[in-house]
Amino acid sequence: MGGDRQICREDLVCYRAASPPELVRRQHAVWQPLVEWVASAMARGSRCDGRCPAVRQPAAALDSIRHAVESYDDWALAASTWRPAACGSVWWHWRLAEGRLDAAHAFAAAQLEESFEIEQWGEDAEQMQHRALLADDIAAARHFLTLLGA
Repeated sequence: MGGDRQICREDLVCYRAASPPELVRRQHAVWQPLVEWVASAMARGSRCDGRCPAVRQPAAALDSIRHAVESYDDWALAASTWRPAACGSVWWHWRLAEGRLDAAHAFAAAQLEESFEIEQWGEDAEQMQHRALLADDIAAARHFLTLLGA
């Protein structure tokens, strides 16, 4: 799986804001339970607070991702191709795939920073259209998995 390093390098849960304090608090409240689940179910990954270069993930975390993806059948794998990008995180993708997270909560978690920015500065029509498409993608993926019995 040649792209696994890139998936982790771009996973939003691995990169946290250093400020403002309210955003830091929200990220911790929403994302930390996911991080703890990942650590207990698979392997602890690396993260960065604030501006930083790409975070190198431990081999055990990458192996866990590889093992999970290799366990998918063709249909579940097809459903998974767009969900990590829409969710912003391979970890949210897994929770959604397992049925432990609904589409609305996955979208809210993935869009936490954007929602915070909207609260601060208001809505942008183009951004809102993009967010609606992401929400639809996540909901469609969850529905597809439901049809597969996942």
